[in-house]
Amino acid sequence: MKSFNFSAIPFVRLLIPLLVGRFVSVFIPLPFPVSYLLILFIPLAIGLIVKTPKRKYSNRNLVGYVIYCAVFLLGLSNSKYSAFNSSLYEQQKLYHAQVQELIREDSLKQSLLVRCMPFEDKQTTFFEAILYVKADSVKPFFLPGDELVFETKINAFTETGNPYAFEYARYMAIRQVKGQCFVDARDVMLYSSSWSFKKVFYSIRKGAEEKLRQLNLNKREFGIVYALLLGDKTMLEYDTKANFSSAGAIHVLSVSGLHVGIIYLLLMAFVGQIGKGYRGTLKVLVVIFVLWMYAAIAGMSPSVFRATIMFSVFVISKRINQQYNIYHSLAIAAFIILIINPLAIIHAGFWLSFLAVASIVYFYPQINHLFYFTTPWFKYIWALVSVSLAVQIGTVPFGIYLFGYFPTWFIVANVMIVPILPFVLVGAIVVVLVPMDSLVVEMIGGAVASLLYYLSEITAWISHLKFAKFTAIQLQFYQVIILYVSIVLFIVWQHLKSGKYLFRALVFFFVGVFCISAVSFKRYQEEIFTVHQIKGKTAVSIINKSACTYWVKDSLSKQEFEYAILPVALMQESSALNRVEVMNDVITPIVFAGYRILIVSDVVDYEIIQEADYIVLSAGIKKYQLENILKQLSDQYIIFDSSFPRYASLKWQEQLADYESEVHFVSLHGAFSLKFEGR
Repeated sequence: MKSFNFSAIPFVRLLIPLLVGRFVSVFIPLPFPVSYLLILFIPLAIGLIVKTPKRKYSNRNLVGYVIYCAVFLLGLSNSKYSAFNSSLYEQQKLYHAQVQELIREDSLKQSLLVRCMPFEDKQTTFFEAILYVKADSVKPFFLPGDELVFETKINAFTETGNPYAFEYARYMAIRQVKGQCFVDARDVMLYSSSWSFKKVFYSIRKGAEEKLRQLNLNKREFGIVYALLLGDKTMLEYDTKANFSSAGAIHVLSVSGLHVGIIYLLLMAFVGQIGKGYRGTLKVLVVIFVLWMYAAIAGMSPSVFRATIMFSVFVISKRINQQYNIYHSLAIAAFIILIINPLAIIHAGFWLSFLAVASIVYFYPQINHLFYFTTPWFKYIWALVSVSLAVQIGTVPFGIYLFGYFPTWFIVANVMIVPILPFVLVGAIVVVLVPMDSLVVEMIGGAVASLLYYLSEITAWISHLKFAKFTAIQLQFYQVIILYVSIVLFIVWQHLKSGKYLFRALVFFFVGVFCISAVSFKRYQEEIFTVHQIKGKTAVSIINKSACTYWVKDSLSKQEFEYAILPVALMQESSALNRVEVMNDVITPIVFAGYRILIVSDVVDYEIIQEADYIVLSAGIKKYQLENILKQLSDQYIIFDSSFPRYASLKWQEQLADYESEVHFVSLHGAFSLKFEGR
């Protein structure tokens, strides 16, 4: 029977306790000083064990356990060194801040991650916040390393409460970002500016952006090429990103191993074969330098960082003639990413990137060998299909858990898009590197624009095909773990050829299927009533027997619908979505789980209102009508929806402080939701 040789891949063994530590730290964060004090004890413990003369073999095992504990404790130590007082919220203060990261910018505003210190208490209070700077035609934007002085209020992040929707406030809390603030550029003083690598990379990115803009692309096509070349998806229109995602080609827009691999092949064609001696060493250094420069300019995302680490290890291995182990390279990349960026553990891109590559490495050869073609074109197409299938094996459970659907036409998308990608990427690189007035750019620019148009149109077409999204199955986190345990046990069985592992794999698989079926049946029995929080809008939904009906007063953008309403519909596995318009001059009645619900917007019928159990009030109602309603009601539940702005909700909340009935303000307290077992 074969056995795994873990001694050949030490970073795989070290990665496991680090992952566990980082994951635990998300839910049980240790104070900054405590976590690092614990780590200081590890070298002392190792020293004592090594110097003990007796039982040398046991000591070696004990040293290993101590190292695992050290790495686990290192994983726990992800707390940022900060000190924040919640009394700072909503108070106008003068702050001294240093720009840590440029998040996003356009012609109207700039979003920055800053480390703030109030001037009156700089020694004991320091924390991170998001600073939104409104553009000024005179003052330039700010960059990482700049120190700023401004006066503002720190506002706490608030949760929307929309069921199963992504909560930005929760994400910021995990990142230990304490709040957000808004200023005009003219009200910000540049205190000092220092040189940094981030500024250099930003300047290079801006130069590349200016070159690409001279191609005169429309906004949609420019967003695609900007994402393809530089890994920045902030320029993408929402519909474009949604089309790529629905088509199963969103990975094309994330700079990853595919993009870095193309850069690597271009470099190898330029420098030639890596040989021995100082020339070989020089070639290795040139290749690694260019790869890392590209990675830095592309934003150093987990996917590009992982790919760059892997290609760097591969180049070095070729130089010193050592065997290249891709699993070890993956573990090294993951280990370094988690050390540099502890919060990568919560990034979907981190997990999807590594799962996809590991799945390709293991399953692609097996799938590709199922069929043999002699024609080169058929070989190439089957290779693309094999890679696509291999990726899905490793990412489907996690992808469904994150996004709520499976892109049905992913094979079609990859076959039609991936072959085009090298030409677009190489063309864009040439445009950036060669002077714009050259004949080469004139010849290539038009071809690049045509290919970008093709990518945009083909993804839009695929995303609108029938059954483009499979949403009938929704997974919970524990179900994802069960399915991945089944996959791992299947791989172990293939390697060791021991029947007990195949049996365990099948047991876990069928347990997972049973859990999914049981939860799905339970969801079918549930009824959910929600008054959603969408700023300035009226939106109410009822989910009953796998059908979602939602009432809206004003038109919703695709982004608003997919953010606020669609998540709960997907999670409840709703097979039908029905939209109903709320009219201003009509009271809208709804029956839910035996309860009577009214949406009141303009016209008021006091007799009908008194018979209702829940009353949803929209901002279209007049003040005197609202006052009359409140006087006549006694035991109804009243909900002020999110069409009421925050300031108006605060006024009504103060006015109704002694009101007998229960009152909920969506703009203040988040979405209102009720769940009942269906009858």
